[in-house]
Amino acid sequence: MTTSFRQHLPRRWAYSSAYPLTRGFSLTFALGSTFPVVVLINLFIIRIMPNSFEGELARVFAQEDVFVTTPNATYIPDDLLLGPRDVRLRNNCYFGQDDPLLHPQFFNPRVPHLCCITQPVLDPTTDEYWVFWYTPELPDDFETDSESTAQNVGQIRKCWRERLFDAAHKLLRSVRDELSKSENKRLATDRVLTTLGNRLRYFMKRLDLVASFVEAVSTFRHTCRIALELRARMTWLTSVRHNYYDSTPTQDRAEALCVVGALTLDLTVAENLHRCRIPFWLIRPLNRKAGVASTVWLDATVPPPRPRWITATEWDDAQPAHRTIFRGDACNLDRYRAMHDFIDSQMSSYASSVLARPLPAHAATSPSSPATASSSSSSQNVGVHRTDKQRRSSPYAPTSGRSPQLPPKPSKNSPQKQSQPHRDKFVDVASQLLPPAIPTWAAAMKQVGRKQIVHQSREPWRGAHTGYCLPDPNAIVSPRDEETVAGQLRSLCKLWNILLYRVTSHQFDVLIPKQWRSLLTLDTHTSTTPGTKAAQNREDMQALVNKCLQAGMKEGGLDMFNWKTQPVKWHNRRVKLFKPDYPLAPVVVRPILWELAEINFRWEVVSLDSILYTLKMERALNVDEEELGERDDWEEFDATTRLDREAAILSTALAYCGGSIVPNEVQEHNIGFASSDLHERHLAVRGLFFIMKGWSLSIKSMPRDTREAGNRLDKVLNEGRLLSGLDMDHTEYLIALWYVDCFATVFNRAPIMPRRRFT
Repeated sequence: MTTSFRQHLPRRWAYSSAYPLTRGFSLTFALGSTFPVVVLINLFIIRIMPNSFEGELARVFAQEDVFVTTPNATYIPDDLLLGPRDVRLRNNCYFGQDDPLLHPQFFNPRVPHLCCITQPVLDPTTDEYWVFWYTPELPDDFETDSESTAQNVGQIRKCWRERLFDAAHKLLRSVRDELSKSENKRLATDRVLTTLGNRLRYFMKRLDLVASFVEAVSTFRHTCRIALELRARMTWLTSVRHNYYDSTPTQDRAEALCVVGALTLDLTVAENLHRCRIPFWLIRPLNRKAGVASTVWLDATVPPPRPRWITATEWDDAQPAHRTIFRGDACNLDRYRAMHDFIDSQMSSYASSVLARPLPAHAATSPSSPATASSSSSSQNVGVHRTDKQRRSSPYAPTSGRSPQLPPKPSKNSPQKQSQPHRDKFVDVASQLLPPAIPTWAAAMKQVGRKQIVHQSREPWRGAHTGYCLPDPNAIVSPRDEETVAGQLRSLCKLWNILLYRVTSHQFDVLIPKQWRSLLTLDTHTSTTPGTKAAQNREDMQALVNKCLQAGMKEGGLDMFNWKTQPVKWHNRRVKLFKPDYPLAPVVVRPILWELAEINFRWEVVSLDSILYTLKMERALNVDEEELGERDDWEEFDATTRLDREAAILSTALAYCGGSIVPNEVQEHNIGFASSDLHERHLAVRGLFFIMKGWSLSIKSMPRDTREAGNRLDKVLNEGRLLSGLDMDHTEYLIALWYVDCFATVFNRAPIMPRRRFT
């Protein structure tokens, strides 16, 4: 005869004919008004599911002086995460027993979704997201281009990338559908869910870029990690959270979910997890073992069996071993932050680390440098200040029936024109090969350029680097000799993979225009005779590129051995860029220069943001889940890490970027600011406005007319309407003018503006 234990917790019954008779033939009394007597027989079994304090499995850990029980799991973890932890990356891009993807962690209400991560499975018939657990292996899963100058780099095989992309897109669609039909306000405003979605889009785009095998596998696994955590977050919010916080007893307890589960020292947490069908392991002092019932007590002298998804190598260190990234208690949330930061250090922003350099000595002592002023001073505001009269001089300001006019050109005898020693980089070169400029952006560039000439001798703001991520399209088409232009384009095509590989590093050396000119003349001066200027230039440029890669801790390199025989290809398609046999056709050249300009523009937006945007100091992991959804000090694109901020910019604010600095291979129409779709153009302009609105170092100096125009645009979109063509031109001009203003002040040069790919 079995009676309830001394803890007065509600007992749950589950009816099943599939379970074996585990407690023998017995009578069970349930306290109540009628005192029913139930006889257990083999024809129809009534099986009493253990309470949260009981166990189907139990084991004593004598060395730790504790015992562990679980009423709903099929194994006992071999490591209870007690005592100090040394966290580091181990085999297969996991963090060993400290990794919530493979091993249960202590339940924490600030990151409750970690217990809902699905158990690993590699069977397509049982889980539609099985690919999230796949790890590519050399050499079958890695493709390289033998004709490329990029050495030791390639991509994960296309079939695996497509499987991962299909599953990830399906997951994102399910999240979007759930958000659209859900009336739960917390689900719609959950910042962790938004951040994980942005990160997933961001990481997916990185997989399309070339990388070394180790880097490609890391990117693949980190993408899967984000997808699994996003899926777990949705499971927690939609299926588990309500039951966890709802103390109403349920009438039955079905089998546990196929998730990783959680460890706990708290009986209340154990009861809540049991009610939610989450596998858990309750850890208690050994002196409280008396009277605790368990179906099976595992032998304490034999190591407990590992779950079926863990192999003998999962806990082993990588060779060579990675550095320890955290030392401390397993309940400390800094442990998870250290894991995210380590991943960010491998996958981090293209621009943030490049610009986060110490202020040069000459800039720190220069009396003309704005960096010498206090950041809180009114004189420190970024941007060229304009009077009200200047603000109203927009060439796209609404007028009565007249077409917009460009600002008047300065006279030939103006002192600004005479003091300009070089080409005005705020104005396009006259060339039919250059992709068409967006009129509003071109007008904004000219307007700022006239004022910027006066400040050309000034140091960049706070010592910001003035180099270029990739060469300026205007610089490529500026030579009058078309053979020189063709040679630079051929060099660009041959170097394209290695240049993009360089950009994917979180730390690399940007190049000044003179260095880019030398690099792009490699195909024009092809002599290999030792001692010649051309041969020396080749050696210098190869060393320069490899130095850039080494600065970014990249494993690949530039190989010039087959430079002459390497075919000229653009996105794996041969292009004819040889003069005089094939004249340079705009239809061939413009897509190349458009992509060059677009990457530069996106990179520069992130670069400027990394200087002017101040991260939120209080991270989401430091805020309880109940409080996080109610905070009102967060704007839409606020973030606590540079990578999260960059992912928000490229995935949500400038949604047309698709989460990547590098555009898709094929763009069949103008996108973003150049789109013929007025709604897409509205979204791009509003996104840029909200990015700049968060710049705490410049927000006080944002012109009133720019702020009013951006807020009006946001209001119109929220109401489901669109601005008229002329009103939209005026709004875009003001916002573009402010962006160009800020960029020119910080970097003391003209930015690369977005362009139209097609006329």
